[in-house]
Formats: sequence, structure tokens, C-alpha cells
Amino acid sequence: MNWGMKKKEMENNLINYFAEELSQEEEKNIMGWKQESFNNFSLFSKYKNLFLSFKIYKNPFKFDNNKAWEKLENKISNQQKSSSIIKLKSKNFSNSLFFRIAAIFIIILSVGYISYDIINNYDFKFNKAYVQSIVPRGQTSQLLLPDSSKIWLNSGSLLKYPNRFNESSREIYLDGEALFDIKRDPSKPFIINTSNLKIKVLGTKFNVTSYENDDIIETTVVNGSVEIIKNKAHKNDGKIILEPNQKASYNKKNNTIQLRKVDANLYTSWIDGKYIFKNENLGNIARKIERTYDINIYFRDQELKNIRLSGRFHNDEPIEQILKIIKLTSPIDYKINNKDIFIFEKL
Repeated sequence: MNWGMKKKEMENNLINYFAEELSQEEEKNIMGWKQESFNNFSLFSKYKNLFLSFKIYKNPFKFDNNKAWEKLENKISNQQKSSSIIKLKSKNFSNSLFFRIAAIFIIILSVGYISYDIINNYDFKFNKAYVQSIVPRGQTSQLLLPDSSKIWLNSGSLLKYPNRFNESSREIYLDGEALFDIKRDPSKPFIINTSNLKIKVLGTKFNVTSYENDDIIETTVVNGSVEIIKNKAHKNDGKIILEPNQKASYNKKNNTIQLRKVDANLYTSWIDGKYIFKNENLGNIARKIERTYDINIYFRDQELKNIRLSGRFHNDEPIEQILKIIKLTSPIDYKINNKDIFIFEKL
């Protein structure tokens, strides 16, 4: 593949990538090209968001451009018979990105593989749609928001955001873990909604861990500052401001927030595939391993979750190698059965 090609040809390759029409080698080249420059990353994110706006996550079929156009033309033809308003000639749009995506949209709709959320989450008052970016367990993802803010999403995360922000604020919804690098705009505060907290910023870099099934929501600031607001605040609860290298841990069970000084790099290293733990309990470590490797970990004795460990691993290391290290440094043993791992006390 020639990466010195014209923009139009590159755009066509990106369409083919998201339509799953490329070979494994071509897909690998696309990933390499994306990392070469921020402009490449921006272009990749633009097309990814277009496809996500139609809720296309994983097509269960090979995309057939001719069949797609046939369905699109038939749909337009049927509309023309019932209304004289629609007068479109598909040949004038044969190279249009929008109509090609529309063709994919029609095929998926016809076989029932499009989510209802794209309709249910449409705001007719402001004429904007909400995009949901979902990252499966075992993967991470990067995306560019409409305001050019950058976000890295960790395994098992969901981010919901409008296809365009309104004039007074930038508001999104997170279930999972993400590193944010927010473009500064004092006239439009950036607000992250989680299950129990709102996190308000003007422009900064910080990490948020807020999985629905976890008892703790963590916010760690790399630079700048953020404001933490409880959804269930008491009258004596003031605003909590986080500065660089500070972490706020919100406990969902008792509605309290604990602040402490940390090394923020320990909480953002996951974007490079590194996971670093300092005196962390085995239960939390197990949850991160589950999401990173898309596996399930079961404890025979729940007390084993309270064992505290320090260490690090990289997401390209075999899972068994990580388990062996944990076994050597703690009183546990394990058994592996496909994607299920059983942890029990060492005899």
C-alpha cells in the first residue's frame, strides 16, 4: 500500500478499513499510518466517528458495495414513487462518503444489526445525535472529540458524546476508564458525567476510572486542575479541586471522597500498555487483568482479594507469566480453564 497517496485515495482506504474489507496486512499498515502524525490520527478519528454515528461496531457480513447501492437505489426509487420531492440521481454521488455509509446503514437495518440507540438518543431540539464509542475487553482505543480534545479509552469502557457540542458547555458520559487531554476553552466547560460524580474542567490532562460494577471512582490529575461534584451532595459538601499529582477516590457505598498525593504517571501508563501497581489489593489487580486480557477470574476465598501487591506488567505478556509472578510473591495458587482462572489459597 502506498502511503504517499492522495487524500481521496487514503479516505477510500479508511472506508474500506471500517467496512472490514482490508487484509490483515493492510489493516496493520493503517494502524501504523495512524500513529505517524496527529493529522493522520485526526483523519482516522473523523471516519471512525462517522461510522460510530451509525452504530456500526462489527458487521457480521462482508460489505458488498454493489448490493448496498442496489438497496439504496431501490429505497430512493420507492420514495420517488410516493413523493415528487425526492429527486436524487445516485450516479452523481457514487463517490460520496455519506452515501456509501448510508448504503451500509440500509443493509444493516434490513438484517437487524443496527442499534436502536441512535434514534432513541437523538436530540431533535438541538439537532444533534449522540455517538457511543464502545471498547471491548482486551482492547484500548483513541478518539478525537468534535472540539479536538483527545481521549484514550481503556478495556471494557463506554463513552457517549454528542456529534457536536452546544454553545455553553461540552458534556459527555463515561462508564469505564479514560485518559483525557482536553482542549482549553474557558467559555465552554468540559463536564464528564459518571454514575455518581460530575467532573468539571476548563482544559487539562487527567485520568478517570469509573466502571459501573466497581465501588470506587478514581480521578487523577496529570496537569491543570479539575473540579469534583457529587451527584448526591450534602449541604456541607464543598467543591473539591484536584491539582496535578492528586487523586480523588470516591466511595459509592458511603458517598465519601478521599484525596491523596500520587505519581500520576502510574495511573496513565496503561495507554502505553503498561500496568503498574503499588501496594494495591489483589481484587483490584484481578479486575484490571480481566479487562486487559478479556478473561474471568474467580476467587475461592474472598479474603484473598485483600492481599496487597506491588509490581508491573505489559499487556503483551502472556497471562500465565503474570499469574506465575503473582503466585511467587503471594500465598495463592491458580488453575486455568480456557478463559476462566480460579484463584485459591496455596497449600
